[in-house]
Amino acid sequence: MRKFKDLALSLAAALVSTGVYKLCSPLFNSMANGFLADFLRQAIFAIMVFSCVLVLKKTWIYRSDLRKLKVGWPAVLPLLFVIFINMLQASDMVPDISVTGFELLLFLAQMFLIGFCEESLFRGLIQNAFHRIFGEDSTLRVFLGVICGAFCFGAMHFVNALRPEVSLSAAALQVFYTFCFGILYATIYFRTGRNLWIVVLLHAIDDAFSFITTGRLSGGNAGQAIASASSATASKYGPLQMLFTLCLISAISLFLLRPKKIKQLQEL
Repeated sequence: MRKFKDLALSLAAALVSTGVYKLCSPLFNSMANGFLADFLRQAIFAIMVFSCVLVLKKTWIYRSDLRKLKVGWPAVLPLLFVIFINMLQASDMVPDISVTGFELLLFLAQMFLIGFCEESLFRGLIQNAFHRIFGEDSTLRVFLGVICGAFCFGAMHFVNALRPEVSLSAAALQVFYTFCFGILYATIYFRTGRNLWIVVLLHAIDDAFSFITTGRLSGGNAGQAIASASSATASKYGPLQMLFTLCLISAISLFLLRPKKIKQLQEL
């Protein structure tokens, strides 16, 4: 029962933090500088998330084991490949970037806070809670924890359907792809010995290039960037491509979580 109570509290932390974030968001709608407004919204989210971590006495999620990081760093490579592709696509948008240096700093700070908030909640709290429920003595048990944590991560993004610029179908598509990439983040988190800062940094970099690609630094707001990304994805990928993406990422995860590597982590 204690394990399920831990999961319930972790899920409650995610719901409360996200709820306060959404309730406070309209307070900044009248601000002239959209980048400052987005940063302040994310700062409130970060304060709420860290407060939940403190209340739950889970600050250990921010500590790292460098020995396990040395063993697990190859797990980062698949995501680095995705980030590289996003970087190439973002490079085409560089001539259209029209922000001040201050706005660029606010944008980068917001990307870091997004990574910090989402990874603290969905890897640090929720994924670890699932691992305690399923156990960690086999690839299948670890993978179940990874899948369940990634599912919660994807589902949380459905709140973007509340944005007027984002359609229901676009939000659903974002849920699917964040679920898929949540599997990668969750796998990296486990393989690097629960090094949260690695996935925070990777998450921030990936989001930054994704937002640049969809025009966030070229005059579009965050909602338009999400809608643009979802529309572009929908035009390129049908059901079969989506199924292939899920199967490929799951296969990569299972390979990275093979028994030999789990045992190696447990022995450190």
